[in-house]
Amino acid sequence: MPTLNVEVGENGNVEMSACMAHGCIEYYEGEKWIRFRYNEDIERDGNDVEVIKDFNLIKRQNYKEYVDKFIEGVGVRIDENNLHDAIKEIYSVYKSFVDEYSKGRKYIGIKIKGLGFRGIYITFHMRYEETEGKYELIIQLEANKDGEGISYHFNGKVKDPYEEAAKEFRRAASLLILFAEYINKPPLEQSQDQEKA
Repeated sequence: MPTLNVEVGENGNVEMSACMAHGCIEYYEGEKWIRFRYNEDIERDGNDVEVIKDFNLIKRQNYKEYVDKFIEGVGVRIDENNLHDAIKEIYSVYKSFVDEYSKGRKYIGIKIKGLGFRGIYITFHMRYEETEGKYELIIQLEANKDGEGISYHFNGKVKDPYEEAAKEFRRAASLLILFAEYINKPPLEQSQDQEKA
């Protein structure tokens, strides 16, 4: 039976948590910060995976629009001929992964760490292993800048590793693009101060 807890404090803080049979969602909105965590165990179409999505963000201009996109996992079209600067490094990992997979490898593990677009510190990891006709796929993205961050973790047994890797890479890349756009906006309190002036 799903449970939903919602609390609104006197100071306007919002706390919400909901748990269902296969996962939980937690959301906190304070005066300056927004925190979100989602985890779900998914068993369907021959896949048995766990997905975890987290973000910890300062309230910025148009934050509600971006929060909705982060939560919904809104996909961004990825044009290989015109890549968004925020995803160039992780795209190179994905392309290397696809190249190795096409060679029939039974194990692939590729990871990058470092400063990327607009000073965002990125860790991106893709791992695949085939054992006894079962395919395990792991895709992990963590992006942080000045205390704000997002993470996306996909881990489990999949029926079609090539298709799932493409789909989950697009999800991770979309989150990174949104994060890069979002952190470039002025903090909400700063934009409110400018409006008052």
